Amino acid sequence: MKKGIILISVSNDSYEKHHDNPYRTGGWIVLKEDAFLGLPITQLVKNEILEKRFAFIPDEAWDYFGLPREEIRNEENKI
Repeated sequence: MKKGIILISVSNDSYEKHHDNPYRTGGWIVLKEDAFLGLPITQLVKNEILEKRFAFIPDEAWDYFGLPREEIRNEENKI
């Protein structure tokens, strides 16, 4: 988690009803901090996510940000 920010896609409805444990819809990604900082969200929300190093992202926002739903391999940083 020190290397990036984990984002997990969740259903819009479950996010509003079960904010602490929403229904995951299968998308997840680890973004480098610089890439995360480029997302169009408020600085207040960015600061909260940076502190926790992960966040649930409602599907509507996930799609708006253009985040992938299938596996993408980053060969440069492969361990």
